[in-house]
Amino acid sequence: MSSVLLFRSPSLTPREDDYHKVLLDAGFKPFSIPVLSFKFENQQELVQKLEKSGDYGGMILTSQRAVEAIEKCVTDIISQEVWRTKMAKIWQQKCIFVVGKATRNAASDKLGLESSGFEAGSAESLVPIILQAVEPGSNPLLFPCGNLRRETIPVEMAKAGIVLDGVQAYTTCADPKIKESLKDFVMEKGFPSYAVFFSPSGVTFTEEILSGLSGWHENVKLVAIGKTTAEAMKSKSWNVTAVAEKPSPQALAQCIANSSKAMA
Repeated sequence: MSSVLLFRSPSLTPREDDYHKVLLDAGFKPFSIPVLSFKFENQQELVQKLEKSGDYGGMILTSQRAVEAIEKCVTDIISQEVWRTKMAKIWQQKCIFVVGKATRNAASDKLGLESSGFEAGSAESLVPIILQAVEPGSNPLLFPCGNLRRETIPVEMAKAGIVLDGVQAYTTCADPKIKESLKDFVMEKGFPSYAVFFSPSGVTFTEEILSGLSGWHENVKLVAIGKTTAEAMKSKSWNVTAVAEKPSPQALAQCIANSSKAMA
């Protein structure tokens, strides 16, 4: 059974880890190692914007971290009761756009917000969905984001005459235990058959560690989630074996299976 190392944090209970489940069902042996950590910031600013829901036509959430940033504001400042009985009900009447099923699930489970656009596998794919639902000149869209956000959505919204109100709600950092976790994994289980990278920042934060791990690039097939991550990997002169077109467990399992068959 081919092993698959996922450079991401496994989902916490009670929700079962979909990536592990789907990969297991597809005949692979999955493992996860966190590579990113997050520092949430500008909570008061974000709370003020959430409280002024009447000023907005909706919200864009491109990652689970953006959802967690709002959840932290609710927990630390607003209170669950106020959010549930007042604020969430107002935001539920507005357009909430998300990238990926995981972000949709997080917005629903943690904030009680239903959303659209989850089938979009990237910011690029989300843009036309937003443009179809939001008219130029309408109220701004709130955009909680991280320090490493790409400019795709802001640029395309500006071209279309749609105002974004962005707030940096978190900073992405390297997980302090990446090196230790990876070395322990290799010592215990050997090199994985496949290693999967979920973001350009994950590539950046592991580059130096992997370059110092003798035999890694000769023995491990590298897989990217999405074209942007693949481009980041190629910029490091890494050999990308396969690319999952969407950030979903099914798309990942399929692209690894296709790669495995092609090499058989």
